[in-house]
Amino acid sequence: MSTPITITLSDLEELPPGTRVSSVVEAMRKKSMTESLGAYAAKQRHQLRVEHMARADKILMRG
Repeated sequence: MSTPITITLSDLEELPPGTRVSSVVEAMRKKSMTESLGAYAAKQRHQLRVEHMARADKILMRG
């Protein structure tokens, strides 16, 4: 039996572009709703920034 999850439009707007709703729902089910969608979105945005910074560093190192 699955736990109902309520996701509002404003919650989805906080997610980084390209985030699949199915991956958000799956991640939240695994965490058993221990963190809010806003907290999840903030972590996703932070991870994207880290990845972009790592790519930028690689490009600069090549130069």
